[in-house]
Amino acid sequence: MFLKKVDFISPKISIYHKGSLIHSSVFSGIITIFSVLFIFIIVIYYSLDMIQKKNPKVYNIDSYIEDAPTFKVNFTSFFHFVNIISVGYKSGIDGIDFTKFSIIGSKAYYSNFLHTNIRSISHWIYGPCNNSSDLGEIGKLIKYDFFSKCACIKKYYNSHTGKYYDIGNPNFKWPEIGHGLSHDDNMMYNIYLQNCNENLVGEVLGNDSQCKNITEINQYFQEPRSQKMFHLYFLDHYINNSDYNNPNKPYFSRIESPF
Repeated sequence: MFLKKVDFISPKISIYHKGSLIHSSVFSGIITIFSVLFIFIIVIYYSLDMIQKKNPKVYNIDSYIEDAPTFKVNFTSFFHFVNIISVGYKSGIDGIDFTKFSIIGSKAYYSNFLHTNIRSISHWIYGPCNNSSDLGEIGKLIKYDFFSKCACIKKYYNSHTGKYYDIGNPNFKWPEIGHGLSHDDNMMYNIYLQNCNENLVGEVLGNDSQCKNITEINQYFQEPRSQKMFHLYFLDHYINNSDYNNPNKPYFSRIESPF
């Protein structure tokens, strides 16, 4: 009988019973069919969340990486820009006045950078941000109307050739960070803001540009009841667990520091 043949519940016996090692019965066959149907229904029920993409869950696991990957500080991985604002009595977006400030990126540590001729080390100089040339595909993420007042990487100086190269030039090279802070070969990238450098302002604004005098620069910082803040905006990412097709969501994060 069919019900006896589908009996998978009855245990095996040590001797043959009617040519079979299982003492099957109609009742056991019925229970077997119901058990299989029940398991099938349970599997389908709990699979619907995955099939229909309902109730997603995300688990984060922190782990130690001895040698972290290397990332270029470019449009796609760690694009950034800097700005200056005033808080207090005269609050507002100041932006970067490149006749007052020079912004330089370098791999050199602070103590070495202060006591080194800038022309003897490779470095990057910052200039006015441009929405078309500086952002590429991530331009749609910019929601700041003051972006054109900010500073972005514009040129790379190669200490071996003694020349500056614009973005897009085959000799232009993006800065890199990598390996991790605890690694012996750690690759850092530092951003330095200093008084306008006469040797650099022409590279940023054009050859006819000149720095403001030190008195004007000092007056900028001595405005009463007003504090200057340095803002660094950088490209970051988060995982949107409700978007299965494109879960990686880029956005701009910000850190700030007083002068």
